[in-house]
Amino acid sequence: MVAATVLDPTAATREVAAAPARLAPAPTRFGGARPLGVEARRAHGRALRGSVRRGSHAGWRRVPTRDDPIRLLQVQSRSWLPALVPVRFGRMLASPFAYFQGTASVMAADLATTPTTGIEVQLCGNAHPSNFGVFASPDRPLLFDVDEFDDTIPGPWEWDVKRLAAGLVIVGRQVGGGTDRRREMVLSALGSYRRRMRALASLREIDVWYWHMPAAAIRTFLTAAGRKGRAGCTGRPDIVGAGAEAEVESTFWEQASLVMRPNLAHDFPFVRDVIEEYQQTVAQQQQRFLRQATVADVALQRDGIANLGIRRFLVSLRSPEDECLVLQVSEAQASHVTRHVARNVYRNQGQRIVAGQRMIQAAEDPFLGWVRASDGNAYWIRRVPERRVAADVSTMSVRALRRYAELCGAVACAHARSGDRIQIAAYLGKSDRFDRAIVRFAESYAEQVERDYEGLIRAARSGRIPAESYSTSPADA
Repeated sequence: MVAATVLDPTAATREVAAAPARLAPAPTRFGGARPLGVEARRAHGRALRGSVRRGSHAGWRRVPTRDDPIRLLQVQSRSWLPALVPVRFGRMLASPFAYFQGTASVMAADLATTPTTGIEVQLCGNAHPSNFGVFASPDRPLLFDVDEFDDTIPGPWEWDVKRLAAGLVIVGRQVGGGTDRRREMVLSALGSYRRRMRALASLREIDVWYWHMPAAAIRTFLTAAGRKGRAGCTGRPDIVGAGAEAEVESTFWEQASLVMRPNLAHDFPFVRDVIEEYQQTVAQQQQRFLRQATVADVALQRDGIANLGIRRFLVSLRSPEDECLVLQVSEAQASHVTRHVARNVYRNQGQRIVAGQRMIQAAEDPFLGWVRASDGNAYWIRRVPERRVAADVSTMSVRALRRYAELCGAVACAHARSGDRIQIAAYLGKSDRFDRAIVRFAESYAEQVERDYEGLIRAARSGRIPAESYSTSPADA
């Protein structure tokens, strides 16, 4: 177990950061460290409650040295494609939740001032509620999983949980859920996380890697949501296996808001070279298909908010038998969490993303790989995930959101695979003490997000940031 370093830590966090050193196991004759046994790990997890009380996670207090969120976004925007900078800011102005989706870097800086137990996992890094979805794996069961992995990195497990909870509260405020309903929603997610972590802690290590959200639980959510007037779900949950490639290919140029034609004189040969180079990072059976396939079309993707601004291509490949495969080629920039965690063992950002995704995703992608391209940047490549249902949380009913929040608790599986599930489960315990503390944190932080969102509006009015399709007149603000 590696203790995560945080900025401006509390006394409790400093104390627990030293705890792993006191409990370090004796070295073995092979020069490594003898792992702690199950009971010792469980006892350590319980002991952490004394140094980092579960109730200490409650509430949010802005530190005097907090960076200006607008300044952080301006610095971050220097790495975005210039043409997409006003597009991204314009989309973030749509609502407090839209703003929240695009400010993982701001919240990471804020989370770095909060208490942590020092237990490290592979973070999703941007675990807002919209970064999950229902997918079909290659063998076609329904899966509930993380969608984007650009910010994945080792870090404190609490950070994913707190970002998820804050996002749920922000959405709950947006759709009109009262305080009690929002509390139930967050408790649903946290209770699901805690129960699943305890269940996973009882499994053998090897069995954890084969666990995923039961398809029956996913179908229950889809059925319940579909009966309501504001389901917030689009897609075909009753039809799996039709193949994402044909659907994506048919919308390459039909939805101008999602894709745009790149500079074909430069980007088409560039992408073709990237695909050729990347082939060496996948298994031989995938290499065989890729060697035979040709690049049929290229689109520059521009949907969403969180990753809008980076170079992200959709690439349609055609085999001699006229089979279609759609790959996503994404520029790999540094995680928004990087400067707030203790270590980053990856020098290549594409390798970081691929290694993290392989560790925490629900189903393996055999086409997942990375490459350093001729432009000097790292890219990561994956097969376009077959998303069977897109859940728009901003239009869900409060009842559907509560069921959806329970599914989001499945992020516990990602943490259990990559961290010490036994210590986390022992720290959480059977009671909902930690859950209730996170509810209070999420409500407090949601208020901070709304204040920051108002600051973004003022920045757009004054011209401090460029924002597409946004009027600076007071009447429209």
